[in-house]
Amino acid sequence: MEKINTILIPSYNPDNNLIILVDELINNNFTNIIIVNDGSTSNKIFKKIEDKCIILNHNINLGKGAALKTGFKYILDNIIVSNGVITVDSDGQHKLEDVIKINKLLNENNSVIIGVREFDKKVPFRSKFGNCIARKIFKILFKYNIKDTQTGLRGIKLDLLKDLVLLKGNRYEYEINCLIYFVRNTVSIIQEKIETIYIDNNKKSHFKTLSDSIKIYNVMIKNYFKIK
Repeated sequence: MEKINTILIPSYNPDNNLIILVDELINNNFTNIIIVNDGSTSNKIFKKIEDKCIILNHNINLGKGAALKTGFKYILDNIIVSNGVITVDSDGQHKLEDVIKINKLLNENNSVIIGVREFDKKVPFRSKFGNCIARKIFKILFKYNIKDTQTGLRGIKLDLLKDLVLLKGNRYEYEINCLIYFVRNTVSIIQEKIETIYIDNNKKSHFKTLSDSIKIYNVMIKNYFKIK
């Protein structure tokens, strides 16, 4: 039987997609689910699933990176029986089939697994723009082609978490810092194609195209010169 890894879901002002996601995961034997409520304005959705998973709460919105680190710290401080953790977004953009695929690869390889999307004409401009520029800058600076630098679907071995919680960044730039850490420390990375899903033209995304993109570019540039 396939070993089931821990699921970590950072969440801010979720809708019913989070409830659907949790139910799908549980129905497919993913019973070790940790959700970080990143200072949402309402706890209504979380109350509907609080008996099905572990919910950690931020009193105020600190950002996706902070939420991921809170989850990682919880996993480090508690006995978690799994090979690693799979981070999943709460907005319904990751299919159950892709989570299962990441879980399988995480069990079979001593690598970080990242789910990569295809950025074709169907992808909203603001999502395509930010990711394509970030991908090109990352490749130029760090000589590594990450096909989807902002993917939230990642499989990470437990032994990496102790270093990841020490990385800088509380918002979306934290995920870039993780990628830089993997590349610098020659951590094997498997890039697995996943389905590209954007609900309602991605209107509910909390990613601010201009300001968050600038933060991500600055992080990459600063990290590059830091090691020169």
